[in-house]
Amino acid sequence: MRQQYNDSSMGWLKCLAVGCAMVGGWWPGMTQQAALVPAGQRPNIILIIADDLGKYDLSVYGGQLVQTPHIDNLARSGAYFEQGYATAGICSPSRMALLSGQYQQRYGYDFQPHQRYPRNGLQRWIARHLMAPDGWMPEQHKAPVPTKAQARQHGLPTEAFTLAERLQMQGYRTGLFGKWHLGYSPQHHPQQHGFDVFYGFLEAYSMYVPRRNDPRVVNAKAGIFADKIQWKKRRGPRRILRGYIPIKENRYLTDAIAEEGLAFIQQTSASSPFLAIFSFSAPHAPWQAPRHLYDQLNHIQDHHQRVYAAMILALDEAVGRIISHLKANGIEERTLVLFTSDNGTATYTGHLSAAPLKGGKLSMFEGGIAVPIIAYWPGYITPGQKLERISSHLDLSATIVAAAGTDTTDRLDGQNLLPMLVNKAQPLPSQTLFWRSGYNQAIRQGEYKAVLDESTNAIFLYNLAHDPGEQIDLYPSASPQLRDALLDELQRWKAQLPPPAWPHVINYRMEAHGRIIFFGT
Repeated sequence: MRQQYNDSSMGWLKCLAVGCAMVGGWWPGMTQQAALVPAGQRPNIILIIADDLGKYDLSVYGGQLVQTPHIDNLARSGAYFEQGYATAGICSPSRMALLSGQYQQRYGYDFQPHQRYPRNGLQRWIARHLMAPDGWMPEQHKAPVPTKAQARQHGLPTEAFTLAERLQMQGYRTGLFGKWHLGYSPQHHPQQHGFDVFYGFLEAYSMYVPRRNDPRVVNAKAGIFADKIQWKKRRGPRRILRGYIPIKENRYLTDAIAEEGLAFIQQTSASSPFLAIFSFSAPHAPWQAPRHLYDQLNHIQDHHQRVYAAMILALDEAVGRIISHLKANGIEERTLVLFTSDNGTATYTGHLSAAPLKGGKLSMFEGGIAVPIIAYWPGYITPGQKLERISSHLDLSATIVAAAGTDTTDRLDGQNLLPMLVNKAQPLPSQTLFWRSGYNQAIRQGEYKAVLDESTNAIFLYNLAHDPGEQIDLYPSASPQLRDALLDELQRWKAQLPPPAWPHVINYRMEAHGRIIFFGT
């Protein structure tokens, strides 16, 4: 079933890249730029990834639910992007792009890896009966679905060259702490893809404490089918691993991820530069908040929102501990810190909103793909920058590679942001961003964005400069020249891609401008 992007030179690059300096571009929009880092001063790099955190969940972006002082200070002491994007409206494909620096669709990685598919009419009927009330419609597959053995092969392909592998070749010690969600088989394990150290779990979610009735936490169940699954015990890919070994973990998971990553930094920073990825699961379900933080938020009346807000507070405090550790150990000025989220707010739960944005997680509307992007590096990044430039996770990847002191930025789809962040007077070329999840596609070019659902032949067009909430569909009245220019550019990008490497399972139902549309996952 795997129909991966197959470029023989990728295998050559991965096997022989040590000491090789590849030159020249590969894809339109890729640029090579100097890292602006003095020789011999390669920085440590910390990448912090939140899970399902919308930009308006943070007070620095104007969110009102809860104050996030540590993340706010990170943004205001560095730079933050008002128009930052993930490459997908859902976790796994987004993380594939962030870790590889390439559009995930170049490997057919359009959808989540699924461990099982409904295999007959009865199973599909049961799934539809359970999921339909929540707007989730199981796909009626016309072709045979992958076998269980085939499904286990779905995940991060071996020919994808990760940030960890690139930086290992530059002498970096690499560690990932928290959520993986890029495949479940041995060949998908983080330590098979460039990470020296791994602590965390392989699934999309895991319980924040071992037991649901733990008195240290306050629970909030969403009451939808997907949420019921996410309250399962820590078994299988939900187990907490140290390396390959399952361990018993009693700490609150957000705290544990922070502490494990900081221990890695403490052990590593004196001997070599490091790449530490803090891949937090917060505030992804199951919603379990530390009781002492929940108790601080009695001004929030809705129980679910209060638990959610307390989980964000725990995340914010963890970010504060990371920065405090850098300062206390005198390594703050030689550490580049980047913060983002894998996709937007999980509005499908029925308890959250991405307002003022349209839609939420799963969709290609702004609520699903617009994410916080923050960069912090004292002494290098000019503080106080609030940037309107359209940027994406792909730019974060290119920036990490450049900061590590390598010019091997061919085969990356993003742009190194350091020249702009360090020297505000140096602009970067504008770029067009693309999305594809099977029958769903989108394109952002300048102020215009188009969203397509080929399953219903729906096309929507927005001017985000004047309508960031995507309330006014311009497609019916737009000039043919504008519509054709956008759609032709999207078609040219799609023509480079293989089809999805595995089929999707779920169609998520939404209403937009009086029409029923779907997003596949």
